[in-house]
Amino acid sequence: MRLALRNQEQLSESERRDLYHQSLQAFIRARELNPYRALTPHKMGLLFAESNGAEEKSQAASFIKDAVNIDPRYIEARFDLVQLHLARGELGRAEALIDKGLKYSYRDRLNSVPFLELARNIKHQSGQHERANLLQERIEIIIKQSREKR
Repeated sequence: MRLALRNQEQLSESERRDLYHQSLQAFIRARELNPYRALTPHKMGLLFAESNGAEEKSQAASFIKDAVNIDPRYIEARFDLVQLHLARGELGRAEALIDKGLKYSYRDRLNSVPFLELARNIKHQSGQHERANLLQERIEIIIKQSREKR
């Protein structure tokens, strides 16, 4: 299934629809087996987010929000949820999610950089330039440390 997802642009519309439904059923089953795993609703949300329908986009946000509620420190899910709110023009909601996310401590690893960059950009947009500069300093430290480890 993973290979088919990577090559979905080569599939017919019917094959793509079948693959979508198979993926959805697999996620539903995974969620039934372990409702406490945040990864499953996050990936379900990403699946819905790829759809063109407004209802699916709303469901995408709902699933990803579930993932964040299950694990508030799941930085990738929080990042994707903020992105969905920004795409809908909901800067206030996006900033609230960023603020909640910044209250948690994350290991300073490269996977936290996209979230921190997004937080920095939102803080600049909202006029909180000092906070944005602090985030930029943190990003630079993480990048420098990752280069030194190589």
